[in-house]
Amino acid sequence: MVPYDAAGRPAGGHPRARGEEPVFDIRGAIDLHVHCGPEGIPRRFDAIGMARHVREAGLAGAVLKSHVANTTSWAELAWRATGVRLFGSITLNHHVLRDEGVATARETAALFRAVGAERVVLTSDLGQVHTPPPGDGLLRFAEALAAEGITPHEIATAMVRNPAALVGD
Repeated sequence: MVPYDAAGRPAGGHPRARGEEPVFDIRGAIDLHVHCGPEGIPRRFDAIGMARHVREAGLAGAVLKSHVANTTSWAELAWRATGVRLFGSITLNHHVLRDEGVATARETAALFRAVGAERVVLTSDLGQVHTPPPGDGLLRFAEALAAEGITPHEIATAMVRNPAALVGD
């Protein structure tokens, strides 16, 4: 498990950046829900910083989300600057009206068992200043799901294959 400090930041960065192999391999995953700036809410990364993080974490890509802006141009500029594949989005949510629910690993494991991995997509919903970076969050989530009995194949289906199919990869 990646050690984190009190603020939720990885101690020493992502394991691969420290020359270590993480416990669970998330290489090739596409996170369909990551936050970046500029936005009125503090964010850990701007789009170019997110692209660099995606590369460092070994992810195949990410979908940028903003509560206030269309992120397609951010994704395009980050791709041009880094060569890392990001996707933009237009979010039509009720952010101002209600809190978004957060599923626990146990609840997500129950979902896997109820509907099958081929109908599950795992995303981090990270990128905020006070949370771990998306790649680290996906790794932690994968480890927690494995501890609940979800197989590496099922996790890879929900984290790698299903997102890739949704973005047309």
